[in-house]
Amino acid sequence: METCTKDKIILAFLSQASKEGLNNASLQKTADLVNIKKASIYSHFSNREDLVNQMFDYCQAKIKKESKKITLSQKDPKEELSSLAFWFFDLFQEKEMKEYFRILQSSKLFNLQSQTNEKKLKYMLTSRSEVYVDFFVQTGQLKIKNSEFAAELFSSSLLLLLENLFIQKESFENSKKIDWEIQSFVEKFVDLFSN
Repeated sequence: METCTKDKIILAFLSQASKEGLNNASLQKTADLVNIKKASIYSHFSNREDLVNQMFDYCQAKIKKESKKITLSQKDPKEELSSLAFWFFDLFQEKEMKEYFRILQSSKLFNLQSQTNEKKLKYMLTSRSEVYVDFFVQTGQLKIKNSEFAAELFSSSLLLLLENLFIQKESFENSKKIDWEIQSFVEKFVDLFSN
């Protein structure tokens, strides 16, 4: 399927902001990457801020769409929570999502939109984790008094693990190490709350 010009602009800006920083990404460089005139950008976006907002919306919509593919198949907690964790890590192996995460991490201290989008990402992951944790509490497979806290712990730890892998430049090239990190994390989490 052909990517429309608006999406091409968003993806070019996303790529540029990921490499050069959100504040350094320019409309002229974006236009050059898409092979259009800078003025053509204004046919799709009212200004740079609108482009930034729509870039974040584009990425959040992709995450939301992908999150609908996750299903709880009612296996054991380690298997299910591992599946959730691997889904999350696999999502951020995709080029656009990796770029999005890099932008969030590099600009969250000074950019309100990045802070807001990081909170949305965390909320989505925490909500999904809470569904899983609640199920295992209700079926008696995990002993947790406060499933909301446990879900927060699980999702915060996953985000931290992803951040650390980014910082270490593991950036998903060493899949055995990542697999081990995820499995180890999930096993410790489940062991912490097992009967």
